Amino acid sequence: MLFMEYTYKIHQDTPDRQNEELARYEHEVFGTTDYSEQYTDTLPKTISRYMEDAKIGTNKLSRLTGIPKATITRYCNGTARYKEDYLCAICIALRLKPVKQRYLLGRLRHHLRDGIVEHTVRSYIIREYLDGCYYDDNLTVTSCNDRLRANGELPLTKLTSEKEGEQ
Repeated sequence: MLFMEYTYKIHQDTPDRQNEELARYEHEVFGTTDYSEQYTDTLPKTISRYMEDAKIGTNKLSRLTGIPKATITRYCNGTARYKEDYLCAICIALRLKPVKQRYLLGRLRHHLRDGIVEHTVRSYIIREYLDGCYYDDNLTVTSCNDRLRANGELPLTKLTSEKEGEQ
């Protein structure tokens, strides 16, 4: 019996690395480790939280994405119909880590575009910008849209290098 008590005590005193990693992941993605809060998380809450984390308001996000400010406000209020292209633009503009992008787009019940599945030029370009935007400041919504247009594809938003900063 003494052995079991000793073993139990060692396991209590030894930090559980897996649980620490899970807690860091949950805090990164959900902003909390509280399961009841995670369970009630919504797309509007997630967008607002990620904007707050990036210290970017609706005006600046509108300038960075080309999405009308009113639409972003409605996204944050939960009163707009979400467009996947706009959410991809938001992910790029906020420079979200891939894990946050997957969660945000998953809230919309969409899977991230993957060129391996779709085999389209557009999906490859968008995937490249989503995968790299957290790591490379040159990967912006403007450059993504310019590259999509240069390849004869529809842009995520109307923002191009000629229209950047307008709104």
